[in-house]
Amino acid sequence: MMLIFHLLLLLLNGIKILFTRRATALEHKYVRLAKEVNAMPRESYFKEGNSSRHDPFQAAKRQYLLGVLVEKKDRLEARHHRWAQRVEGVTGLIHRLQSWKGRLVPYALGAIDVMTSVCMFDYVNQGDFVVLRHLIGLVRAKFNV
Repeated sequence: MMLIFHLLLLLLNGIKILFTRRATALEHKYVRLAKEVNAMPRESYFKEGNSSRHDPFQAAKRQYLLGVLVEKKDRLEARHHRWAQRVEGVTGLIHRLQSWKGRLVPYALGAIDVMTSVCMFDYVNQGDFVVLRHLIGLVRAKFNV
């Protein structure tokens, strides 16, 4: 009777697993990029050879690359945050649906499930067991519809 309700829960749990995998993958990318961004300022940018002076061109290039990496890190962090929110939303929906167990909605879905099964049996010409057209005709004749 509760087939549709449990299929809905199964579908939502599958979606939750997919969203969680995506959020975890983005988190791993973010951590890797954050380590790279944090290590970049620690690298030396002195001139090659025996000179101990700073190379202004290399410093400018490093500053530009650091800015690009920080922007990329911020975009990745925002994407991870959105996917984490989606996981929380699906998890909340699953918990709300599980708390409905034993209430009206699952039983209504069970009734829809039975009606769908009856219609399916009638559609595939198993009308010997379930004569839905005859039953509808009797109901119409009774209520003059």
